[in-house]
Amino acid sequence: MKTILFCNEWGIKVFLNALRINDLTGIVVAENRPQSLKIIKRRKDIKKIPILIQPLKKNKEKFKKFVKNLKPDLILVISYSMILPKEILDIPTRGALNIHGSLLPKYRGANALNWVLINGEKETGVTIHYIDEGIDTGDIVAQKKIKISFSDTAITLKEKLAQTTKSLLKKEWSNIVNNNIKRVPQNNSIVSTYWRRKPEDGQFNWQMPAIKIYNLIRALIKPYPGAYYFDKNGRKIIIDKFLTLKKIKWLQKKNKKNDCSNSST
Repeated sequence: MKTILFCNEWGIKVFLNALRINDLTGIVVAENRPQSLKIIKRRKDIKKIPILIQPLKKNKEKFKKFVKNLKPDLILVISYSMILPKEILDIPTRGALNIHGSLLPKYRGANALNWVLINGEKETGVTIHYIDEGIDTGDIVAQKKIKISFSDTAITLKEKLAQTTKSLLKKEWSNIVNNNIKRVPQNNSIVSTYWRRKPEDGQFNWQMPAIKIYNLIRALIKPYPGAYYFDKNGRKIIIDKFLTLKKIKWLQKKNKKNDCSNSST
């Protein structure tokens, strides 16, 4: 089966941990993530695989022609930052599948990894689903749950997602290749959708409940931009390292009187 993988550097790593480079006919990276192209091109194991760039504006017809020329049976998307237009989704004979880091239809949209931690969820998961013209709305092929521990951060949860994606891909790949797939429509009565995070979404103040501050900080540690507050002098203080709830409660007592921020996340 000829498969084109749309991915970033994390996506290609996860794929090759689960499957073989021979399973790929081509790789596509997004123009708005140039660092992904540099990292992927350095990998010795993919030098013989065509690497394409999905353009933001220019050369869209040229890109479409490149994809058509690869004659893919399937498009597979893992950790990708651009939307695939209908004219690209229509090219593969077997359609397009996405691997999404949540238990769809919950946490459709962007940055699900961060949002589940911010919201204090106790579980999340990985979903393989068909791509349609909506955002994470297509029929589900397979899912696997992940427990979220109280001490998990964006880093540890991302590693859990990587391992779960690997095992789910290994388990389901033969069914995908052999077109032995059971499609299950999503339950629209339990949908939740989240937006792409902006820097201001990381702001907190010390009047908020300690557990909310804790969840925000653990969801945004490095390499994410960190949670932040403004001190009594109006200076922006960024916290991008994990802090225990006990430490946060201590800081809360210390900073409550001097907190000059009235906004919350």
